[in-house]
Amino acid sequence: MPLCCSTSIATHTRANRSGYDFQTESGLRDPQYEAGSFACGVPRASILVLGRDGTVKAKLIAEDYRSRASNADVLALVRKAG
Repeated sequence: MPLCCSTSIATHTRANRSGYDFQTESGLRDPQYEAGSFACGVPRASILVLGRDGTVKAKLIAEDYRSRASNADVLALVRKAG
Protein backbone atom coordinates (compact mmCIF):
# COMPACT_ATOMS: atom_id res chain seq x y z
CA MET A 1 0.00 0.00 0.00
CA PRO A 2 1.38 3.47 -0.87
CA LEU A 3 2.37 5.98 1.76
CA CYS A 4 0.43 9.25 1.76
CA CYS A 5 2.19 12.50 2.57
CA SER A 6 1.62 16.20 2.05
CA THR A 7 4.23 18.32 0.21
CA SER A 8 7.40 16.92 -1.33
CA ILE A 9 9.46 14.31 0.51
CA ALA A 10 12.16 11.80 -0.36
CA THR A 11 12.31 12.58 -4.06
CA HIS A 12 13.02 16.24 -3.27
CA THR A 13 16.43 15.49 -1.70
CA ARG A 14 17.43 13.09 -4.44
CA ALA A 15 16.24 15.52 -7.13
CA ASN A 16 18.23 18.47 -5.78
CA ARG A 17 21.47 16.55 -6.14
CA SER A 18 20.94 16.15 -9.86
CA GLY A 19 19.79 19.74 -10.49
CA TYR A 20 16.22 18.62 -11.18
CA ASP A 21 13.57 21.03 -9.84
CA PHE A 22 10.93 18.69 -8.43
CA GLN A 23 8.45 21.42 -7.48
CA THR A 24 8.45 23.00 -10.93
CA GLU A 25 8.51 19.79 -12.96
CA SER A 26 5.72 18.17 -10.96
CA GLY A 27 3.47 21.25 -11.07
CA LEU A 28 3.71 21.98 -7.34
CA ARG A 29 5.26 25.46 -7.64
CA ASP A 30 2.64 28.23 -7.70
CA PRO A 31 3.11 30.04 -11.04
CA GLN A 32 1.39 33.24 -9.87
CA TYR A 33 4.60 34.23 -8.02
CA GLU A 34 7.30 35.21 -10.50
CA ALA A 35 11.05 35.51 -9.97
CA GLY A 36 11.80 38.47 -7.73
CA SER A 37 8.48 38.19 -5.89
CA PHE A 38 8.61 37.80 -2.10
CA ALA A 39 6.70 34.52 -2.53
CA CYS A 40 8.64 33.10 -5.49
CA GLY A 41 9.01 29.35 -5.04
CA VAL A 42 5.96 28.88 -2.84
CA PRO A 43 4.34 25.52 -3.62
CA ARG A 44 0.63 24.97 -4.12
CA ALA A 45 -1.27 23.03 -1.45
CA SER A 46 -0.53 19.47 -2.52
CA ILE A 47 -0.99 15.86 -1.54
CA LEU A 48 1.42 13.27 -2.93
CA VAL A 49 0.95 9.52 -2.68
CA LEU A 50 4.33 7.81 -2.72
CA GLY A 51 5.11 4.18 -3.35
CA ARG A 52 7.50 2.38 -1.02
CA ASP A 53 10.25 3.01 -3.57
CA GLY A 54 9.74 6.79 -3.28
CA THR A 55 8.07 7.31 -6.65
CA VAL A 56 5.00 9.53 -6.91
CA LYS A 57 2.02 7.26 -7.58
CA ALA A 58 -0.66 9.98 -7.52
CA LYS A 59 -1.07 13.63 -6.61
CA LEU A 60 -3.67 16.27 -5.86
CA ILE A 61 -2.63 19.86 -6.48
CA ALA A 62 -4.88 22.75 -5.47
CA GLU A 63 -5.28 25.60 -7.94
CA ASP A 64 -5.58 28.04 -5.06
CA TYR A 65 -4.13 27.98 -1.54
CA ARG A 66 -7.62 28.47 -0.11
CA SER A 67 -8.93 25.18 -1.50
CA ARG A 68 -7.79 21.95 0.14
CA ALA A 69 -8.59 18.32 -0.54
CA SER A 70 -11.19 16.73 1.70
CA ASN A 71 -10.37 13.61 3.70
CA ALA A 72 -12.62 11.65 1.34
CA ASP A 73 -10.67 12.93 -1.69
CA VAL A 74 -7.35 11.95 -0.10
CA LEU A 75 -8.61 8.48 0.80
CA ALA A 76 -9.92 7.98 -2.75
CA LEU A 77 -6.54 9.06 -4.15
CA VAL A 78 -4.67 6.58 -1.93
CA ARG A 79 -7.01 3.76 -2.92
CA LYS A 80 -6.70 4.62 -6.61
CA ALA A 81 -2.89 4.66 -6.41
CA GLY A 82 -2.76 1.40 -4.40
